[in-house]
Amino acid sequence: MPGMKKLALVLAAFGLLAGGALTVEARTKKGDQYYAQGQQAEQQRDFTKALEAYEKALAEDPGDILYQMAARRMRFQVGQAHVDRGEKLRSEGNLEEALIEFRQAFEIDPASPIAAQEIRRTLDMIEQQKGLKKPLPPEERGLTPAERARWEADRRLASVMSIPQLKPLSPTLMSFKANNQPPRVIIETICKLAGINPIFDPDQAVQGQFRTPVMSVEWTNITIEEALNFIATQARLFWKPISQNAVFITVDNQNKRREVEEQVTRVFYISNVSAQNDLNEIRTAIQQMTGATRVAVSMAQNAIIIRGTADQVALAEILVRNLDRPKAEVVVDVVLMEASRTGSQTLSAALSSAGGTGISIPITYTPRGAAANSTGTRLNQLSRTSSADFSVVLPGGILEALMKDGSVKILQSPQVRAVDGMKATLKVGDRVPYSTGGFQPAFGQVGGTGFASLYNQFQFIDTGVTVDITPKIHGDDEVTLHVELTVSSVKERIDIAGISQPVVGNRNIVHDIRLREGEVNLLGGLVQSQESKTIAGVPGLSSIPVVRRLFTSEKIERSESELLIALIPRIIRTPDLDELSFKGVAVGSETSAPRLMYAPRRDDGAAAGGQSAPAGVVSAAPAEPPKPAGPPAVSFSPAAVEAQPGGEVTVALRMENAVDLFSVPIILKFDPNVLQLEDVSRGDFLSGDGREVLFTRNILNTTGDVKMMLSRMPGTGGISGSGTLVTLTFRVVGQGVTTVSAPQLVFQDSRGQTLLTASPQLRVTIK
Repeated sequence: MPGMKKLALVLAAFGLLAGGALTVEARTKKGDQYYAQGQQAEQQRDFTKALEAYEKALAEDPGDILYQMAARRMRFQVGQAHVDRGEKLRSEGNLEEALIEFRQAFEIDPASPIAAQEIRRTLDMIEQQKGLKKPLPPEERGLTPAERARWEADRRLASVMSIPQLKPLSPTLMSFKANNQPPRVIIETICKLAGINPIFDPDQAVQGQFRTPVMSVEWTNITIEEALNFIATQARLFWKPISQNAVFITVDNQNKRREVEEQVTRVFYISNVSAQNDLNEIRTAIQQMTGATRVAVSMAQNAIIIRGTADQVALAEILVRNLDRPKAEVVVDVVLMEASRTGSQTLSAALSSAGGTGISIPITYTPRGAAANSTGTRLNQLSRTSSADFSVVLPGGILEALMKDGSVKILQSPQVRAVDGMKATLKVGDRVPYSTGGFQPAFGQVGGTGFASLYNQFQFIDTGVTVDITPKIHGDDEVTLHVELTVSSVKERIDIAGISQPVVGNRNIVHDIRLREGEVNLLGGLVQSQESKTIAGVPGLSSIPVVRRLFTSEKIERSESELLIALIPRIIRTPDLDELSFKGVAVGSETSAPRLMYAPRRDDGAAAGGQSAPAGVVSAAPAEPPKPAGPPAVSFSPAAVEAQPGGEVTVALRMENAVDLFSVPIILKFDPNVLQLEDVSRGDFLSGDGREVLFTRNILNTTGDVKMMLSRMPGTGGISGSGTLVTLTFRVVGQGVTTVSAPQLVFQDSRGQTLLTASPQLRVTIK
């Protein structure tokens, strides 16, 4: 009976444990199913569905840390997705829809500071724009306060004028002749013919500087700039444009030029220079060639800033264009071939002791009896010591005839890519440690003095093959290589105070070679040969001419090695030189500041070189946009379709007779039990002029909602005409008759005004 009771208790306890285990297993199994569904949805980038699954798993077991972490991660992902959509909607000017997205993000993830921040920012923007008398255009309505400040700063900077350039009514003067006229009269006459207003320096006009000397001129096919330059050269005058149709004329001297000549500040961003020395070289060249004294370098932006006259800055631009070019590059194939051969020959016929050739008979004291149990021998026992207390080891014999022969071949073929004038290094080998510790004599040692190590420090030395190549590329097919070759290896090791130290041997080659592309250059002659002979035997007996062969051991070792290196250059980039690289530029005299001359412009149909268009040729006026054939309208094409169960339905949403259409927000609704939207593609209407179009879409097949946004980029204006906005592809999943509707489509023009409000419908019949 006691045994049966114990058995019953054990079975009861086992049943309780098993029941508890089954209960826990059932609860966690359901949570794991939801967790697996969430993982699958997360892999498909459906974060909303993944969050729902993780929340269900967490509801099954709120204390599971794995479920908590997964749900927290998905709250962040879904909330961030709503924030991103809200920012995109706000940038398009849809503040109310953006506010909805931000609030959804905050409801999903209350710990998101960005969602709370964007809610406050969007509410402030809505409140600020409520008090405006005129609504802002879409490209300005979605700007945050910081973005608006930057936008206004960009507009202000963009409005800063550069140096004015003359734009005469006619770029050429067919003919002009004047006899014995003062410079002022000639200047006023040619400026009047070109539609230019001359303004003379009042200080010099009082002194009569523009009335002498009297000159006669006769020109044919000359531009206004050339005419002014000719007169300025003859009369020692200086002129500059102060607007597109006005010039200022004064006397030409250094003080007056410094007083009235325009200064220009320009930043040149250097794209092909990375080293500071190269950037400083370009700066020095600009200063020396242009005479500009205010030239600065910005290493952070890899830029050069210059301030000088317009001609100095233009000349600096020419220099930067020629100097800021990609450097030539070369790839050098380095082929390393090393062959080594070693051989050894050993002949031995001699007595052998202690593993070596020769006679070595050690006598060892091996006491007997009581003396054998102690570490020494007592003095009172010396009288009992005899030859029986000593032992010797007799020598043996060795007979050996051995020969070894081996060869090794090593082939390596790395590639080295180097920029013109910059060193490239190739290292193939090992790093061998060696000690750099200090030593001092150790006194008091029995048998003499030795060395004791004070401390041990280890460093590493590179062994193997090191190739340093500095190329200089000449044109398209030749290159000069400065080659520094080092071949090092551990020849042997020596023992210093119990530490094995390597002995490294080096072989170096330094030379310059000029090769054609693809030409092979061989670096040979690095040959090393070594032979050693070792004789060991019994002294005296090993010197007898014939008998010595029986008492000696002879070992001969031979080793040979040869290193052959081949260099094959291949030019992969050459200097990018164009026509401007070989063009000479006229900059004026040596004593004057740079003065550039420009070729006649092709303005108003005039041909280059100062020739006007042929007589009788009338330039075509820009064509006016065609007037719309009727009022704007939007509809599905076709408006009604028939389909089979499981088939596809493809329709287009078209715009007719649009005028300055800019943005198209589209919201579609359909029955998800009958239709599923497979794909939405953008039509070619809004991008008909080649401009970029913003296109976003959000398809919710579970609820039958589709949100799309078509908008042209800010500053590109609207587009007129007719065409396809979007193409929709539905898959039939049910039966019956259903409709696809687009309630309250509101189309806007480039000024933010409502162009059209419509509600088109598509009728779908499934047979």
